[in-house]
Amino acid sequence: MSNFKTLRNNSYQEYSSRSTGTKAVRFQFNLSKNLVHGAYSAQFERGTLDVLSADQLTETYAKKLLRAGLDNGFISECIGECRPRTKQRILSFEGKGRLDLGKDLSISVPFCIHDPEKYEAFASRVVELGYNSVLFSSFSQIKPEVFEGGLEAFLSFSKVLETFGIRIYLEVKTQPFCPLSSEFETSVSETIYQILSGLPSISGIMWTSSIAHTAFTSGEGSRDWTYEDLLIKEALCVEEALKGNKELIFYVPHFSGWRAQDAAQALLDLSNEVGIGTQIAFSPLSAKATEVFASPHSLWTALRKCRLEPMTPLLPIVNVGALSFGEGLWPFLPLDKWDMYLGGSQEGAIVHTASIPEEGTILDASLWVAGRHLWKTGKSVDFLEFWARSYGGDLHLNEKKSTLTLVEEILRTCSLFYAETSEEESKETLRAEVEWTLAVLDGLRVRHRLIGPSDEDCLFQAYMRYFIRDAKRILFHVLKERQITIPSMLNGDDLQESFWSETEQGPSRGLSGGAKVLLRSTPYKGKEAMQEQIYSSTRWIV
Repeated sequence: MSNFKTLRNNSYQEYSSRSTGTKAVRFQFNLSKNLVHGAYSAQFERGTLDVLSADQLTETYAKKLLRAGLDNGFISECIGECRPRTKQRILSFEGKGRLDLGKDLSISVPFCIHDPEKYEAFASRVVELGYNSVLFSSFSQIKPEVFEGGLEAFLSFSKVLETFGIRIYLEVKTQPFCPLSSEFETSVSETIYQILSGLPSISGIMWTSSIAHTAFTSGEGSRDWTYEDLLIKEALCVEEALKGNKELIFYVPHFSGWRAQDAAQALLDLSNEVGIGTQIAFSPLSAKATEVFASPHSLWTALRKCRLEPMTPLLPIVNVGALSFGEGLWPFLPLDKWDMYLGGSQEGAIVHTASIPEEGTILDASLWVAGRHLWKTGKSVDFLEFWARSYGGDLHLNEKKSTLTLVEEILRTCSLFYAETSEEESKETLRAEVEWTLAVLDGLRVRHRLIGPSDEDCLFQAYMRYFIRDAKRILFHVLKERQITIPSMLNGDDLQESFWSETEQGPSRGLSGGAKVLLRSTPYKGKEAMQEQIYSSTRWIV
């Protein structure tokens, strides 16, 4: 508690006198038990902005928001009694370190858990972006760095998050078993015991169902059970093991074995069977949650037709951090999709990101707009306007909407190229579509004056330069796999460093027909000044 009091006192000094251009405004902050949990009330009176908050987390959020509102002329949107639109505002963080909790049980954690000086900075960023919870993802296949003494460090880290009022959830993935088997019950019991004994102060877990694995239906007697019945059995078994000691978010990942209408009905039926306090997470798409351009999950249509609200809160997992689509290093903000998946969620959402950015980056804009959606009814484009005028600095994203739309369309096209095979589309048709996309990319290069050296770029120009380099190489890679060539497709600036791709031979030699483009699984920091700046500020905490 002392850490928060110190922060609160420092913040009071910072906010005690703010200029609105005509006169100074004095801030007064107090906590109030009369407000609904998560709400704040802000009123002007005799040159003072009097702010009452229901809790410490809300006060931290309100301070940042009200200061921005005064500075950018949007203060009318921030005062009065304000309460969050949704209860669950969870930031799912895929840290690059691994913490082993027990047999076959590991979670991802940020590298900063061994740097106590960053604990409060991490917590402040989470709250100021609009979230009240963090979810630390689990690991299944990748093997990142294992921290020595990580559990003790994580406990210290957790205490600081709790001081800020941030709730902590852990994602749990176990070896897949059929829910009817004794091995499954043993695995669930052992896993829950390891978590409760090692990390007793967490708020809850997100259990990932094994429905997509063949083992899910391979148990004795499972042939007489439907997928839906096995799913319910799995959820109830996890509930029983938790015994109400912690919250349960039960995650049903995308499962290709269901027809669209069956998937929607299964989630609705599951919501009616699980216990009070359990929440259900799902991909908002008819594909994995990390996808972006797949069609919406049929559940959205079913919910619109349903006369009664689901018995259980439904939480979409939204890939706001653009995993597999640049991770915030490209100028990619699919605003319309956030309107649908975040604005359409009544209980809240789980927002996925690979890193915590510094203020003023494109990833910061994405996460802030998503967090604002969970706080307030509105449109992404209006939230982006607020962000651009408050935190966006020289990016001016509110003035780049047409460019952002083109970037989204280019990435959609690249995504479709990967999904299609040469048999489904003729080589000549594919060549024509790629040539059109290349023309759009060249047009963007001219529009944003990316003809000169990169050291003369402003920040948005730099984002565009590295995106265009990557996009053209991705297209080259697609054509190469289908044995299609376009003469002089890559040259000059196309061959320089970028985040997500590289050429196999040096830029000075050009790119011959036999050369390769290599696509990276992790981003490259690079040596160019602007590339390093974007990389470091976007991946501030990983």
